[in-house]
Amino acid sequence: QSPPPTPHSFRLSPPPSRRTRAVRMGPKRGLGRQLVHLPPSLRKLRGHLLVGIVACLFGGLAVKTFGPRCSFERRGLVFHGGEPGSNEGSCICGGDGYCLCTPSLAIDAIIEVTAVNEEPRILLVQRKDPPVGVHAIVGGFVEVNESIESALEREVQEEVNLLINAEQDCQQWHVFSDPARDKRRHTVSTVFRCILSADRVTNMKGKDDARKAELIFLSKLNDLDYGFDHKEILRKYVAEFHPTAP
Repeated sequence: QSPPPTPHSFRLSPPPSRRTRAVRMGPKRGLGRQLVHLPPSLRKLRGHLLVGIVACLFGGLAVKTFGPRCSFERRGLVFHGGEPGSNEGSCICGGDGYCLCTPSLAIDAIIEVTAVNEEPRILLVQRKDPPVGVHAIVGGFVEVNESIESALEREVQEEVNLLINAEQDCQQWHVFSDPARDKRRHTVSTVFRCILSADRVTNMKGKDDARKAELIFLSKLNDLDYGFDHKEILRKYVAEFHPTAP
């Protein structure tokens, strides 16, 4: 007869099988539990499945973080003219699979307001968005599926509450494309010259990203602080169209 067990004695039992231990101590996550209970024919593929899932997760994160700033995501892309995420322009992939990073397209409107026996004035805005508080020519970016003429009419209405006709009131004057002209990104701007009579601007006011709309005499333009390269644009404009202005 065996002696009674003491507090320091114990009985050895055979260790549970790997299958029993996995089921008994099964993972708490639903995906892991499903992988544990795979059929025997697929059990050997558990490692490959886990590696594939992890690769997909990290691959999707990489595409979202470093991939094109488009409305869709594609892999293996080659961008021409720049790299996405550099803030140096606009990147998009066309329906033909050709991906391009190109300068952003903008329009600006030098709105000259005339009155009888008065010095001409230029309609400017004070910016609400960065760079905040400085003066600027009325303008903005051209949207996809929009002509520059339509963008001109839209931006003037959005920023200073005026309705203009691009064909009747304005003409294309100059294109400014210096890569350093806008610190936010490489922006190419088509500048229009628009002539309006004083009675057409009585309802002007600053809207959207314009804090304030103002009419500035030609002789006072150099006294203001401007955003971007707008001071140089106005100097060139006055020299060409009003060479005798003070």
